[in-house]
Amino acid sequence: MGLPQARETGRRIAKGEILLYIDADTIIPPSHLSKVSEYFANHNETVAVTNPFSFYDGNWKTNIFIWFVFKFTFPLYFRILEAFKLPQFDLGGSFAVRKYILEKTGGFITNLPFYGEEEL
Repeated sequence: MGLPQARETGRRIAKGEILLYIDADTIIPPSHLSKVSEYFANHNETVAVTNPFSFYDGNWKTNIFIWFVFKFTFPLYFRILEAFKLPQFDLGGSFAVRKYILEKTGGFITNLPFYGEEEL
């Protein structure tokens, strides 16, 4: 089973309204769960969010680069996408999504090759 299949299996059996996906090599901030819960409660129009994260097996250069991208690059990038009414995306390392959106769109695509996983 690969990553898309595992995510889809989780979606199908999950009971909650908000699904949080965290990759095995990802470290999320300690306050993340409460922040995600609060954000969704206060932003009914939001369907998904991503967050800063680091990799437990990443070297310090990689994790500083990721921090920089989340802190400076993504905020500007997402404002540009929003200004032009372009679709936005979540990063796979850690994201939360309203379950009904995944159900409405048919869930994760499980029959396409997923490049970037170690098993390939």
